[in-house]
Amino acid sequence: MVESITLTKNKGYFTRCPDIIFDVGAMEEEKCKETWAERVVEVVTKYKPKFYHHRVTWEKPELGWVKCNTDRASRGNPGESSYSFCLRNNQGDLIYAET
Repeated sequence: MVESITLTKNKGYFTRCPDIIFDVGAMEEEKCKETWAERVVEVVTKYKPKFYHHRVTWEKPELGWVKCNTDRASRGNPGESSYSFCLRNNQGDLIYAET
């Protein structure tokens, strides 16, 4: 959101106060403070985060192939860790799994 406010500032929306910076405390003129506060409220109320979604599905391997799916976890670096994997054939049947 800070990036949005900065981009808005750089596009010239603050024509009355071109030297406005993000640090509101650094502004000295009262009209600049009012303009800044009004613009921040406007940007925040209109702000809509962008959500991205991507559907992930498991696909069977080709005939004669085996698919290996893996996962891992770690607590800290270095620290406790674990892994798991499973092997499935072209029909989706489990061949082998380990954790």
